[in-house]
Parts: sequence; C-alpha cells; structure tokens
Amino acid sequence: MRGAARSGQPVIVLDRPNPINGIDVEGPLVEPGSRVVRRHRAIPVRHGLTTGELARYVNAERGLGADLTVIPMQDWRREMWFDQTGLPWVPLSPGMPQLATAIVYPGMCLVEGTNLSEGRGTALPFEVVGAPWWRDTDWRSRSMASSCPACVSARCVLHLRRATCRTDVQWRAGARDGSGAVQAGCNGLARHGGLPGGRPRSL
Repeated sequence: MRGAARSGQPVIVLDRPNPINGIDVEGPLVEPGSRVVRRHRAIPVRHGLTTGELARYVNAERGLGADLTVIPMQDWRREMWFDQTGLPWVPLSPGMPQLATAIVYPGMCLVEGTNLSEGRGTALPFEVVGAPWWRDTDWRSRSMASSCPACVSARCVLHLRRATCRTDVQWRAGARDGSGAVQAGCNGLARHGGLPGGRPRSL
C-alpha cells in the first residue's frame, strides 16, 4: 500500500474471513523497539481482524494515504470459523496447509523466536515442536504430568536440516471451547523449558 500511495495507484482488497473467527483476541502487544518480523504494528498476536479490516487499520495507523477500497464479504459473521463458511481451504503457504494449523499458529508461532523447530517441512507445521536434544520420553512425561490441554500423544519424527529428533507430543492449542492458543503456546514452552540436554532460548 505504501508503494501504491507513492505512485498514485488504487488498492483494491477482496475481503476474506479471519479463519479462526473475528471475535477472539489474544496475546500481548509488541513492545516498542523490539524486532518482530511478522508484526509491524502494535496489535495483539491474535487480532481478530479480516484482511480488509487489517488493510484499513494499517493504512490509517501508518498514515499511508493509499486509495484503498475493500470489497466486503457476504454472509460472513464474526463468530464463524473457516470451516463454517462453506469455502474451500486454499493453502497460501506450505506452512499453513489446513485450518488446524491456523488454530495453533497464534501460540506456536512463538517457537520461531527460539532455537526449537516448529515442524516446518513436515505434514504438521506448528502442530509438532522439537529439537535434537529433547528426548521423546521427556516430552511425554512432562506433557502428561502437567495435564496440558494442548498436548496429545502422537509419535512424530522431525527431520531437521542437520539432525533428526523424535517427539510423542502433538500440539492442538486453541480449542473452540474458549481455551486460548496463545496461552497454550506460552504454557507449552514454559513447561518444556527445562528438559535434560538443552534448553529453549530466544534467538
């Protein structure tokens, strides 16, 4: 939009649903001066906005002055999850292959700021997390002992660039009964932060 504003070109956005509903908002704001690649403005991790609403917000908040037109959706309600819209899921990225990924992403995207693997390159990106120095027995015992509602037993092997690790835990955060994806992601990292052989750390 910044480039369009500079060149005097109009911007037309065909609005799209927020796949994990437009009501729930979770997570902290970005602290001033912090470097976060995917978050450019002071909005929560899970913002609840549609594509068009986000475009309007950025255009106004940044003072871009873009000639923005948002084509509204029909028959969408804020409480809708994507599988309630009747629309087909179109993977826009190998890292977002299905709605289940979008549900866990607001919490598990936090893993990208650590030295852990978030499962990219597997069939379950952001649903599985691991590192070569984590033993699958540690994963299972810590998760089940904590009764973490976001953890279920699921054997998975992560083939990383230079190593392979195994885990018995799959993350299914953000259930639709009101439990929060962001809180589940934070809880998961905190509970698994002291495993033998290594520790998660921020990069």
